[in-house]
Amino acid sequence: MQPDIMTIVSEYNLEINPRTANKIQVEAKCPFCHGDANKRRKYKFSINAEMHVFRCWLCNASGYVYDLEAHLSNKPYEEVRKKYTKRKLRKAEKLSPKQLEKIEKRHLKVDYEAFKQQFTQIEKEWDDYCLGQKRLLLSKILLGHVLNLDMMSAIYAQVESSEVPNLYSEVIHEYLHIEITKKSWAIEARASVKSLLQDYQSENEHTLVAVLLIRHYKQVGRLQQ
Repeated sequence: MQPDIMTIVSEYNLEINPRTANKIQVEAKCPFCHGDANKRRKYKFSINAEMHVFRCWLCNASGYVYDLEAHLSNKPYEEVRKKYTKRKLRKAEKLSPKQLEKIEKRHLKVDYEAFKQQFTQIEKEWDDYCLGQKRLLLSKILLGHVLNLDMMSAIYAQVESSEVPNLYSEVIHEYLHIEITKKSWAIEARASVKSLLQDYQSENEHTLVAVLLIRHYKQVGRLQQ
């Protein structure tokens, strides 16, 4: 059962433009950025009552009805989604808007049918992203260990921004068992650091870290060779 977005709007008392109350395209005050809160007759939060999607023209927050209820209720997206369906959720459906943003797929949440058609591709891209984040984090830890560098700020910054669940604990586990690990991403990270140290023996630590990041982004396709 799909929730009605206007029911959610009413339940959480969003202020709507009375002139658009009974139309398909409804205007309201944005509950995300509140950028139009004190502006009389300014409604920058657009709601499509038929497609059950929304978008703010100030902060660019957008998504499906589940995303809106998750934000307003302060509950995890998956918990909200489960409330309306008994079927098992696909991995792609469990990804939060921020996680989808990491693989540049957040815009698909505006059109659920288009989103559903790309479940398999989204799941593959998310898995690849997670593996890349694990490789990069382990490489930082290994490089820091070999060169006796303080990499903690860089490590924590990546963990905080990655949106990958249990990233730090999984990577630390493989780091502590690096000599016997069988995880392909851990083996690749170890080989990458070994190659880096051989190729740039005379460079300082800042250059090594920079090259490590460049190699990572080339590997995930964000930089052209």
